[in-house]
Amino acid sequence: MIKKIDLLIIKSFLSPFIATFCVCLFVLTMQVFWLYIDDLVGKGLELIDILHLVYYVVLVWVPVALPLALLLSSLITYGNLGETMELVAIKASGVSLLRAFLPIQLFTFLLTGVSFLFSNNIAPYAWLKFNTFRYDVIVAKPALDIKEGIFYDKIDGYVLKLGKKENDSIMKNISIFEQSNPLQDNMIQADSGLMRVSKNKQFIEFVLYNGWRFQERGLVGDINAEFIKMRFKEYRKYFNVSNFQSDKSKEKNFYDPKLLSTRQLIKIVDSMDHDTITTLRVYETSTYFNNFYFKVYDTTEQSLYRKKVPYPHYKIIPDTMLNTCIQATIVKLKSFSESINSHIAAQKNKADFIRFHELELNKKFSLAFTCILLFLIGASLGAIIKKGGFGLPFVFAIICFICFNMLNTTGEKLVKSGAWQPFWGMWFGNLVFTPIAIVLVYKTMNELFVFRWRKKKF
Repeated sequence: MIKKIDLLIIKSFLSPFIATFCVCLFVLTMQVFWLYIDDLVGKGLELIDILHLVYYVVLVWVPVALPLALLLSSLITYGNLGETMELVAIKASGVSLLRAFLPIQLFTFLLTGVSFLFSNNIAPYAWLKFNTFRYDVIVAKPALDIKEGIFYDKIDGYVLKLGKKENDSIMKNISIFEQSNPLQDNMIQADSGLMRVSKNKQFIEFVLYNGWRFQERGLVGDINAEFIKMRFKEYRKYFNVSNFQSDKSKEKNFYDPKLLSTRQLIKIVDSMDHDTITTLRVYETSTYFNNFYFKVYDTTEQSLYRKKVPYPHYKIIPDTMLNTCIQATIVKLKSFSESINSHIAAQKNKADFIRFHELELNKKFSLAFTCILLFLIGASLGAIIKKGGFGLPFVFAIICFICFNMLNTTGEKLVKSGAWQPFWGMWFGNLVFTPIAIVLVYKTMNELFVFRWRKKKF
């Protein structure tokens, strides 16, 4: 049964939570746009396109913004209640602080489920849509993606370099390098030119003015190849980008563990584990039979020793075949060493693949659990410091979140480097902060001092 005290606490909590949640989403969204600003600015995007991008980015960052918003809003809520002596009144009425935490704690459990829902289903879809849209923006107007003084190699078989861009279509000091034949140099240089994309977005057309075309013509590797140098006043060059666009703008080509749900991640990890074990067993069997025995052929007796002889029983080998056997053994060992190195590299790639997927799987659960953990820390600190507003609570919240984020980032890097298992890396911050949360809650319930300030005596 909901009591008036529960409604009071929930009402005091909702306003700070909505405000802090919106602020956190805004900051995290701007962080993404600053990261990809070079790909998006100057592309002639309409307002509806920008709103679509903002919508997708907001959906991606909801699971990250929820824990921070819960930490800050719980700090502010219980800090305000402590500052106005409402917590004292609540305790005086016979209600414990743990009971005072209950309404927001139930709301936190609900948000934990929402966080996991976003991490598991909505955020992967939104991240896929954002990357697809961002890539389509680049491909739809590739002329706008070419920067001044930077080699542009996204068109197969060509590398472009522009000295200066007066606007999106007028260029200066244009250089075009053909890569169809690595042993021959074909290049076009022009003082100026126009660049535009066809209506069907299948071709890029360059209209070049006052330049030279250099071309080597002949057989590959022929030192007597013909060199052609041609001057032009106007030259048209077309680049086919239809395959580039149609293949890479499809969503299925954007594969990343972040785009998968827990069910898909578990399925992939299980299948890769089974494939790794099967491959290892097959490799061990084939390696034993292919490398442990060898055959020798005696040239003097023209007879083949068909019985497989295990090495190093070399005493039964004729003297005439001893040197041949040694050379064959050296070749066999070199081949065996290369095979082992190749197998180790393949197994390492599989292990990295599995580890990255397990990392994302653990991240979805740990991020949801963070909501509960940071709420307990925020509520306890708010009841302890008894200070509301956005001043001191904001400082405490930022310090806690920065420390928590640093621990998670460190754990993630250690997982990616292979030093830690995915579970320990992604739960590192939660494992460190869980004892802190327990101590703070215990101190708060028993009204013990957590921080002691000693007044100076004059």
